[in-house]
Amino acid sequence: MDKSYKIKSFHFFLLGPNGSGKTSIFNNFFHSQNSIYGDSFPNINNKDFTFIDQTLLNIYPSSRVESSLLIPQIIGNIPIAVANYNLNIILEKFNISYIRNKRITELSGGEFKLVNILTGLLTGKKGLIIEDPFGMLDEDRTQTLIQQINDLYFSNDLKQVIMNMPDSHENYVCDIKKKNFIVYRLESTKNYQILSEILHHAIQKNFVHPINNLEIKIDNLTFDEKIIKHPSLDRFNQVFKPSNLYHIRGTNGKGKSLFLSALVGKLPHIIKMSSGSILIDNKIIYNATNKYQHKRSSRSITSQMFLIPQNCHYLFLYELPNEIINNQLQGVFSSQEIDELKKLSFFWERPTLEASLGEIRFFTLIYAIISFIRNAKYSWLLLDEPDSFLDINHKKILSSLVKLITELGKGVIVVSHDKEMLNDAIPINL
Repeated sequence: MDKSYKIKSFHFFLLGPNGSGKTSIFNNFFHSQNSIYGDSFPNINNKDFTFIDQTLLNIYPSSRVESSLLIPQIIGNIPIAVANYNLNIILEKFNISYIRNKRITELSGGEFKLVNILTGLLTGKKGLIIEDPFGMLDEDRTQTLIQQINDLYFSNDLKQVIMNMPDSHENYVCDIKKKNFIVYRLESTKNYQILSEILHHAIQKNFVHPINNLEIKIDNLTFDEKIIKHPSLDRFNQVFKPSNLYHIRGTNGKGKSLFLSALVGKLPHIIKMSSGSILIDNKIIYNATNKYQHKRSSRSITSQMFLIPQNCHYLFLYELPNEIINNQLQGVFSSQEIDELKKLSFFWERPTLEASLGEIRFFTLIYAIISFIRNAKYSWLLLDEPDSFLDINHKKILSSLVKLITELGKGVIVVSHDKEMLNDAIPINL
């Protein structure tokens, strides 16, 4: 990026693939007055900006939603009566009044992301710097967020919005009403075709057929939250046939992640099953009356499910990917393929914390997928919003890999808000 580039009073959108430097540029914008970007804000001082980063570390995990949305307003000298009014309006606008008294740790991934963003919007500051604002949000709440930003901008409560996002979210830029704006695109020289071919070959070469091909049957399943009695999953019925690809879609807080957790035998203590049952291989592993049936036998069945959760990118924060390839995945790639992967920056010798979140997430997904396909014990791969933080090309590669896994003989269930990512999957709408 040109060092002399100035961002004046307008919307600025930075688009680009994973690893193109978006976060590094933003960190320079916000954190250093003396950096090469330190004079990029001629009209608004840095202290007048709210910075919401993609690691979602802006709110206190031990707090409740209500206090998380009130505290930033109080710190910003907004009168308590006005702060409470703003809180009620924003909860109603985003249709999330039911989470008001929940702890942050009890939120779904999308709810957590939304509360994190709203803490920034409610500060009353005139500038907003935000990374990947739309990842993990459902379509309705994405459009509501866009409308909220528009309303704040045209009411003069927000003078400047600066965003970065993967190129897969470029269509949302067009929905934001702009006076003076610029879209700056970063490019990548990575050969995604070669990367895709190497990963496909690795899966085909290392694939081990499952010992058991398990059918999953869901009968009238309903989850309730014990405290607020909000149905997270309501009368869900579905049969998941072995060696098929399923795509589960639904709004934030609908219980998609809870369902995947139930399949591996783990539900949060605040969740109660109020009706229905889960059968795997024609054995009831969970029902509303007795919870997990025959714990030992249930555990032997649920252990055949392989879950990759939403926050899987934290797995390798303190390890180097090249060490993981050489040690834990030894023999998966040929020496020639490793040389090619080095050229593609698929793994690197720098500390993982210096890599982009999209790069870390994609590498972690590939590591987990290879671990899954190499083990005959596992018959189902459960992916919880794997496409979050990924650019267009990484999404395409991931989509083709999960399709290949089903063709080779293992089942895959994917939770994702992206309706276009898995065109060949069996759709399930919650």
